Amino acid sequence: MTTSPNADRGVSHWLHYDLGVNHTLLSSWIWNHNSITSLSDGITSYAVDYRVEGEDQWIELGTYTMELSEGSAYYAGVEGPDFGGVTARYILITLLDNGGGDCYGYSEWKIETGEALSDVDEIAIAKWFTVFPNPTESEITIEVAHDGSGQHIIIMDLLGRRVMPPIALHSQRHTLNVNTLESGMYTICLVGDFSSNCQKISVVRDKN
Repeated sequence: MTTSPNADRGVSHWLHYDLGVNHTLLSSWIWNHNSITSLSDGITSYAVDYRVEGEDQWIELGTYTMELSEGSAYYAGVEGPDFGGVTARYILITLLDNGGGDCYGYSEWKIETGEALSDVDEIAIAKWFTVFPNPTESEITIEVAHDGSGQHIIIMDLLGRRVMPPIALHSQRHTLNVNTLESGMYTICLVGDFSSNCQKISVVRDKN
């Protein structure tokens, strides 16, 4: 164990990722330690923190648990944390517990990212893109802190398929009717020429 880049984590087992520039972070997928001779080295709980370039404060995404691998050649990993469209350059994974082995580790971690965000204005838009109400039954309002001109709204299902045509933003606020969507989770993205930011929304239909 060594001293963590995040002072709040103290001396711990950790991995620090530098993505080079700020990115929009979306879903993730993780493969636990899968060597048949050392499965107990795999992690069973971990914490995720992230940090924006140019800022000192680490932000906690959450603490998570996962099952040990069975050492199978067909092991396909499991769904990891959903970052929900946050903006960050740095990601810190703190390994809290393992299966009882002498070491702590996992095999691989993949994080889906949007386009890189390098301009201060782009980062500000990513931070202040809000959607409400969420969950919703019929309408959502998209609001950005800056002029939304030149941005487009895209809504996709969880398989990445567009469920509505792209909608151009002409102001800081836009109300959208989602009556045609079935109940479920969707990804809504605010997309520009050089940036994109996504969030999850939930559509809930009244069963009565």
